[in-house]
Amino acid sequence: MGSSIDFDYIIVGSGSAGCVLANRLTARGTSKVLSKFWIHILAPPT
Repeated sequence: MGSSIDFDYIIVGSGSAGCVLANRLTARGTSKVLSKFWIHILAPPT
């Protein structure tokens, strides 16, 4: 398999609160954070 990357924290949902949390967790430079987000667009009814 390929190489792996280790993270100290995983934040799912990177809205404004998730971004603030990631910023605070990485402020000292000693933690690795993976911030995962996705956009869900609903199709209009047919």
